[in-house]
Amino acid sequence: MLDEFPIEVSSKGAAFLQKNIHDSSMTYFKYPSGVHGHIFVNWLHPFKEHRLVMIGSKGSLHFEDSISAKPLIYYEKKNGESSLDLNQNTGELIEYEDELPLTNELKYFIDCIKGAPIKIANIKDGIEVIKILEKGKISLNNKK
Repeated sequence: MLDEFPIEVSSKGAAFLQKNIHDSSMTYFKYPSGVHGHIFVNWLHPFKEHRLVMIGSKGSLHFEDSISAKPLIYYEKKNGESSLDLNQNTGELIEYEDELPLTNELKYFIDCIKGAPIKIANIKDGIEVIKILEKGKISLNNKK
């Protein structure tokens, strides 16, 4: 989403059920442009939740994948308002085609095999993902 590689990746977590297999973790990212982000996962939660929230200078975007409607909502930040002033009841619902991501990935993969140009991700992107995962793993396993 940012077209840049994080300058910091740090993870903390806990292994409750099996030694060295983390049931819960928080991974924090910092990017050269000043963007910060995090990913929280917990396999022990009693409920399913998949949520993406992006907060920017003009507003925030919210996507909730765990509910049947799967709304994508934009909350505009009015001039002079702080981020704390965003009213969740005034969000704008963004329409999109609700298709299964894996189905779309498989269609795209088959098209690429048949000779279509690679437009979404390439080997460089894949290597960067592996590097980020490795940084997170090293940080997570660091007992300091």
